[in-house]
Amino acid sequence: MNNILKYLNIILDQKEKRRFLLVLGGTFFVGLLETISIGSLVGYLLIISEPEILLSKIEIKFIHSVLSNLDYKDLIIYSSITLVLIFIFKNIIQIFFHYMEINFIKTIQIKFTKSIFQIFLLKPYIFHVNQNSSISINTILNETKRASDYIYNILMISREVIILIFLIILMMIVNIKLSFFLSLMMIFFSIIF
Repeated sequence: MNNILKYLNIILDQKEKRRFLLVLGGTFFVGLLETISIGSLVGYLLIISEPEILLSKIEIKFIHSVLSNLDYKDLIIYSSITLVLIFIFKNIIQIFFHYMEINFIKTIQIKFTKSIFQIFLLKPYIFHVNQNSSISINTILNETKRASDYIYNILMISREVIILIFLIILMMIVNIKLSFFLSLMMIFFSIIF
């Protein structure tokens, strides 16, 4: 982890570090929305199959009275509309977040390309005479792609870890014994594969 932070500290300037932290914060928010949308599926399935159990678990009196006054058909219609709205909102936020993420990676890649190109331009004339230009172009493109892919992979792994942590927390809230069992199984299969 320290190596990753040292590498990011070297290659990113202050403005890029702030944008990186902003994108990382967006990752946290998207992970939370992802967990809420998955949790809403469980609630929706519970409303369809056994609405009485759901009503008995709701402790907020206002929501409990509103839901208990609805008949079964209206309850399904309103819960379906709510589920669709939750997923639409989540997907709009995810589209915006991915746009921010891709824009950040593109900016980093352009900066690296300019820096490496500048290094090649400052080389002595004899270097360019002896060096094949296709090798120089490949070096510029490959190195910038590797560096920007490294940052993108850090963001992607962070997002998946955050989503996994939120899902484990959600499972622990619902059923702690089942969540420990599933967590142990995930760890076991992760080690095996």
